[in-house]
Amino acid sequence: MSKRLTADLDEQAQVLSSIASSTRLQIVYELSTCCKSVSELTEILGLDISTVSRHLSILKNSGVVSRSKSGIQVCYSLRNRSLLDYIEQLTTIAHNGIQRRSEPPQDVDDRLSERKRMRSSRRRRISKHNVIQKY
Repeated sequence: MSKRLTADLDEQAQVLSSIASSTRLQIVYELSTCCKSVSELTEILGLDISTVSRHLSILKNSGVVSRSKSGIQVCYSLRNRSLLDYIEQLTTIAHNGIQRRSEPPQDVDDRLSERKRMRSSRRRRISKHNVIQKY
C-alpha cells in the first residue's frame, strides 16, 4: 500500500473517529444551521462548558469544524458542509441495518425446509472400526 494511500486512510479514520459520538453528531447538526459559540452550544445541548469544549476540540483537530474569533467571542462552524450528506447516508445505512435485524427474513420457511432436507440427506459412513461418522 502506498504511503499516500495510508496517509489518506489515516485522515479518514480520524474524521470518522471524531464524529463517532452522538454528542459530537449533535454539535455537527447544530453547526449546520449557523456559527455558534461554546455557550450557545452548552445551552442547546444541556452539557457543561468543559464537555462541549472537549468535543469541539476533537472536531476541530480532525478538521470537521473551524474556529473564528471576533473580539472575545469565539464562534465554531462546519468546515465542509458535504459532511452532512455523508452523515445522512450513514443514517440511511443505520436505519436499514436496524430494520433488517428486527424483521425476520422473508425466506425463513425456505431456509428451514432446506436445512431439514440437508439433514435427512446426510449419509453416514461406517469406517473400518464400525464407528459411525457424519460428514
